[in-house]
Amino acid sequence: MIILKPISTAQTIQFIGRQDLCDTLVLRDEQDNTEVTLYADFELNKYYLRADIIFDLREDRFYNLTAYKSLLSEYEYRVESDGGVVESLTCLSDYSSENREIVYKDKIFCTSQTDYSINNGDYTQHESNNDYITY
Repeated sequence: MIILKPISTAQTIQFIGRQDLCDTLVLRDEQDNTEVTLYADFELNKYYLRADIIFDLREDRFYNLTAYKSLLSEYEYRVESDGGVVESLTCLSDYSSENREIVYKDKIFCTSQTDYSINNGDYTQHESNNDYITY
């Protein structure tokens, strides 16, 4: 689970994705079931995909995060790796939304608490007298 704050400045999000490229995040609010699509330039740093993004989140809400890689970003990466230049991908934007692959899925919780912990002391240890015999 990713913990973010309800602020209007950029926050860093990083994760290890299924692939090395990512360009789109879709956040679905679990409470009212609305979706927001965010486009970002992710950089790869030691297996981590990382980006600074301005989120519009409400406090004490959970969001489902799905990160995508459009096939256009892979195309752009290959062209630039071969020394080419991509001037514009806008004419292919409709193609991009239909042809994308899931790179990462997670859950986001938005809170302004600075010492928030997911478990926050909720762990209890159970003792048992279960004796078993192995042969």
